Amino acid sequence: MAKQQQIKPNRMELLKLRKRLKIARRGHKLLKDKQDKLIQELMALTKEERKLRVETEDSFKHCLGLFAMTEAEMPTSSFDSIVQFPTLSTDIEMSSQQILNLKVPKFHLETDEDNPFDYGFASTPADLDLAVSQTKEALKRLVVLSEKEKAITLLAYEIETTRRRVNVLEFMLIPQLEESERDIMMKLALAEMENTSRLQRVKEIIRQH
Repeated sequence: MAKQQQIKPNRMELLKLRKRLKIARRGHKLLKDKQDKLIQELMALTKEERKLRVETEDSFKHCLGLFAMTEAEMPTSSFDSIVQFPTLSTDIEMSSQQILNLKVPKFHLETDEDNPFDYGFASTPADLDLAVSQTKEALKRLVVLSEKEKAITLLAYEIETTRRRVNVLEFMLIPQLEESERDIMMKLALAEMENTSRLQRVKEIIRQH
C-alpha cells in the first residue's frame, strides 16, 4: 500500500490534490507513450544494426580473401612493401541527429583522397585493386555500424530511465495521491454527517422549547 500523505482534510486541499493527480496521470500517459515509441525505434534500429553487422563482417571477410589471393600471386617482398605503408588517410566527422527528443551522434567517414591506389598497376594483380577499393567501402559500413550501435546504447538507456519514471508515477505517486483523495473525501463526508446530525439535534431542542 502506498504511504499516505499528511494533508489537511478540507475542500481546498482536495482541489489541490485533484489537480496534482490530474497532472500526474497526464504525465504518466505522456511518458508511457514516449516509452512505447522509444521501444519501437529501438526495435527498428536493432533490426538495421543486425543486418548491417552481417554485411560489414562479410565485406571484411571478402576483402581479406582478396588480399590473401593477391599475396599468393605476388612475391612476398613486393606485397609487404605495398601494404606496409598505407597511403589512404581517414578521419571521422561527428554531428548529431534526433530520434524523438533524444540526440544521438552521426558519424561520417572522410578520406583525404579519392584514389587510394599508390602503386604500379602493371606489377600488381587486379585483385589488389579490388581489395583496396572494397576495404574502403567496408570501412564506411563499419562507421555506420558504429553509429547504429551508439544510438542503440543511448536509446536503451533512455528507455530504462523513462521506464523508471513511469513506474514511480504508476506504482507510487498516483496511488499515493488517490489514497489521500479517498481519505479526504471520507473525512469530509464524516464531517458533513456530523454537522447534519448536530443541526438535527439543535432543531429538535428548539422544537421542544
